[in-house]
Amino acid sequence: FRGSNEELIPLERLHRVELGMGLAKVLGDMTEVRERVRYTVEFIEGTTGLEGVGEYLTELLEVDGFFLNEDRHTNNIAVVRNRENGSFRLCPVFDNGLSLLSDLNDYPLGEDLYGNISRVRAKPFSRDFDEQVGAAEELYGIRLKIGFGRHDVMDEVAALQGMYDDVVLRRAEDVLLEQLRKYHYA
Repeated sequence: FRGSNEELIPLERLHRVELGMGLAKVLGDMTEVRERVRYTVEFIEGTTGLEGVGEYLTELLEVDGFFLNEDRHTNNIAVVRNRENGSFRLCPVFDNGLSLLSDLNDYPLGEDLYGNISRVRAKPFSRDFDEQVGAAEELYGIRLKIGFGRHDVMDEVAALQGMYDDVVLRRAEDVLLEQLRKYHYA
């Protein structure tokens, strides 16, 4: 957004400015995952005037769950504000760098794929991807429709040959194929 009249505003900061405390703290004090999701949606809609936030947030959580993005904390969900007129819009998805078991310190290559997958923890509403996605889908409906299959994954990975080590590519392929299987897309 450099050189633009728009600025990215993370939810953590927006909540702190509007209500005097961080969103993560407020969510941490709530016991139910549905309550956390609903509160976040109502806060964003009430503060920004945006509509469709529940559907947007659900799709974001579905994408994170499918790709095992463990870095969707309250500073990695944002809205975009126009500096000139103060209007808001939903933010494009960003910061997916901790997807597909890419943190090799936490998920070393050569370790059991399924063991690594089982250790990935979601954010920000639950540590379990399926639990937070289920809560959001219960409130706002299923949003994500995967439009690719096994052969598409294999073709895309093959196209990346030479750009990444083969062992890294194989693992990304294995994770994607497992996620397709798990969610019945394969």
